[in-house]
Amino acid sequence: MRNKKILVPLALVAAAIVAVVWWSRSPTDSPMLADGPALLSTPQTRQDAAALRDRMDPAKSGWQSEAFAEAAAAPLKKLAMQMARGDLGQEEIAEIADAGCLSRALRPRQPREIRRDPHVVVRRATFGESDEADKLGTESLAAALNALMSTIVKGTETRVKLKITSVEMRPEGVETTIAYEASGRGSTGWIQQTGEWHCVWKQDAATPRIVSIRPHRWEEVETLQSERRWMSDCTQSVLGASVAFKQQLSYGLDHWLGRIERSHGMLYFRRQGLAVGDVNGDGLDDVYVCQAGGLPNRLFLQQADGTVADVSRAAGVDWLDSTSSALLVDLNNDGRQDLVLATAAGVLVQFNRGDGTFGRRALVAFDDSDVQALSAVDYDNDGDLDLYVTVDFASGTTRRREGLPGFLYHDANDGGINRLLRNDGGGKNGDWVFTDVTAEVGLDTHNRRHSLAASWEDYDNDGDLDLYVANDYGQNCLYRNGRDASGNVRFEEVAEAAGVVDFGSGMSVSWADYNRDGRMDLYVGNMFSTAGSRITTQDRFLPNTTPSRRALYRRFVKGNSLYRNDGPKGFREVDHSGAAMGRWAWSSQFADLDNDGWEDIVVANGYITTDDPGDL
Repeated sequence: MRNKKILVPLALVAAAIVAVVWWSRSPTDSPMLADGPALLSTPQTRQDAAALRDRMDPAKSGWQSEAFAEAAAAPLKKLAMQMARGDLGQEEIAEIADAGCLSRALRPRQPREIRRDPHVVVRRATFGESDEADKLGTESLAAALNALMSTIVKGTETRVKLKITSVEMRPEGVETTIAYEASGRGSTGWIQQTGEWHCVWKQDAATPRIVSIRPHRWEEVETLQSERRWMSDCTQSVLGASVAFKQQLSYGLDHWLGRIERSHGMLYFRRQGLAVGDVNGDGLDDVYVCQAGGLPNRLFLQQADGTVADVSRAAGVDWLDSTSSALLVDLNNDGRQDLVLATAAGVLVQFNRGDGTFGRRALVAFDDSDVQALSAVDYDNDGDLDLYVTVDFASGTTRRREGLPGFLYHDANDGGINRLLRNDGGGKNGDWVFTDVTAEVGLDTHNRRHSLAASWEDYDNDGDLDLYVANDYGQNCLYRNGRDASGNVRFEEVAEAAGVVDFGSGMSVSWADYNRDGRMDLYVGNMFSTAGSRITTQDRFLPNTTPSRRALYRRFVKGNSLYRNDGPKGFREVDHSGAAMGRWAWSSQFADLDNDGWEDIVVANGYITTDDPGDL
């Protein structure tokens, strides 16, 4: 339904990249976690809550490695805060390190400069066992930490983070790997450091204490413009004067979860996208912002002065239906960009009249309503754009009718059906006709994979576009475009043969020739989890399963994947590219940000963005 009259401010955060949001509450808000008769009114509920707390307590449930990581997190957080303030002394170090601790220089004396241009310098180093002898005592460790931070000016903008990514419980001590990150102002511009340390701790201490710390790798990125960053937040200057921003977009999802009913599609875990295109043909890109159910979608036209004008209602595109994805593309070859929306009701197509308004031309409904992503492609080279639609979960009706298998986290095959909709032009009543040809062209193979994103590219350089689909909960799919004996388009699923199955939580996919060898390479957004990295390497994790199954779960938490296209040999995963750790990644895109001719990568990541006093 379209929004005819707005009676209250309606809102969600709008931005150039999709924000991920989660409705979080204090543990005391939950009857299953809180103590006391006010919320737990029966002995059974109190017993259930106590059992749940015990299961969540790593020490009581047998996960001693996680109990240690939890105990060490507090002193590490305090150390990070002290490092950010600067001038560490023995007194501060004594709170986390043993008096006889062993340490080495954490900042390399002669780092290797791997890049320098007018804007940025990148330095890297790896450390070997013979690089330097260990030094004894907290004074030496304090000196090493101060030297590490010496290029960063201490101040309110200085940030340091230390996270444990692996734990090994050994009789002689607990061995951990720590990921180190720091950023702040430098002498010429902004500095960002990342690194990895190998640490041994005393296991029997009430407060864990470091007995040795050795660096494994280190990187420093320094910008060469003192008052400028590469990216500047221009939200206020572009959107700030808009009523839609003041009344709707400046509020977070948590605000609206308590004001709009779930029946409208207002849910705590939804993914809303946006589309960029020149709607009115003035040469300036405009933005269409998708919203959760009950909030009007927004169309912003870019003005000559860089601000935007909200024309959503006048253009006839302020839909209140929950909308996950949008496209601005020319579907009828009239030179105007039409609008395609993925909604809970199906795929809605509106044509651009050319006078600033849009009219409805098609609504393609499916049994599965959890539509996620849209892509437009001329898959059959007939001169018009067709639509490919990805679906996450299957509907209850579909599950009952088809008897789908149970959900399997590492290799789910019970999702909704993705659809390829062929553009067959105009119908008798002025509607546009889109024909479901999924099975006809062979895209029904491995088509129950909880798909979140899809992207088209001619990876084999044969003149037609192939399709890669990123799937949650398991393996991804690569469909090679070809022709059968009769000359009809026929896709073949070749992900395993090509080496790009990439088991994981596939969230996004992007193509680019990152090494400029004439072949298109592949980048897949997944998830990186420090807790998952620790747990999946423990003997207690899935003790009765096979080594190959355990390896799959370790892959699920490793982060993003970069695949180099080696032509006839298929793809090869580039393990040491530096592009894997994109945190909890939701979207990724190749883009040449600094116009140097080489493709960079932008990753949108995060998880909890609502108010949560226990977060981070």
